[in-house]
Amino acid sequence: MNDLRKLITLHARWYEFLERQDDATLAALVGGTARLAIVPGDDADADTPRAAAAVDPDPAPPTPRLLDPLQTAVHTLQTADSVEDRRGYLAALGFSVPDLRTVAKRCGLRGYSRLPRPELLEFLARGGAEPTPAATGLGRPAAADAGGATAEKGSRSSMTPTSDTSRPSDTSRSADAAAVAARLRQTETEEEGAAYLEAQDLDRDGLLAVAAELRLTRVARLSRPELRRRVLKQAIGARRKFAGLRKW
Repeated sequence: MNDLRKLITLHARWYEFLERQDDATLAALVGGTARLAIVPGDDADADTPRAAAAVDPDPAPPTPRLLDPLQTAVHTLQTADSVEDRRGYLAALGFSVPDLRTVAKRCGLRGYSRLPRPELLEFLARGGAEPTPAATGLGRPAAADAGGATAEKGSRSSMTPTSDTSRPSDTSRSADAAAVAARLRQTETEEEGAAYLEAQDLDRDGLLAVAAELRLTRVARLSRPELRRRVLKQAIGARRKFAGLRKW
């Protein structure tokens, strides 16, 4: 408790000392042009403060603080009222690209590292917002690219045949499959049937249609060679079976 009392007494003496000073002395203390000196006090005069302010007769001028121009630019951009104000301020500064990137970094912006100087100025003026097509001049090329893409798409669509002309209808495919199946039933050997199928050059869908005409089942997962063997076996086997029945 003794230390606490000493601290309270010290504060009381300090405030008593400050109350007895005039405004000029207080301003000198605050500005750093005055300093305090410790003066021994008499025991008889206990009310006399032991600290006295001594004004330096020839104080040294305070060292001026150099303002960071980049930080000043950051503050000005953040407090500007409009995009036009920021744009004019940036144009008057004449900062280099590295300085502009430093300002953008201190403003907390992103996506500016590869921008050239004109776009970087517009980027800072808009506070990192995406520039409009009119400001960057990118609107017309984009429209031209879109028009080119549309023209290219139109040319491709004109060169691509429609489904009606490039692919046969389901009716014609069924008729062809029925004709192929009937022809295979008339062949005498598998070699003859294989040669006929080779001449027809049927794809897998065509072979599936022929298999359906021959009443084949469980052929959907077969490969094209296996499907051909099943079709030939079914057609030739059916002919031989019917031929045996006729002889009997």
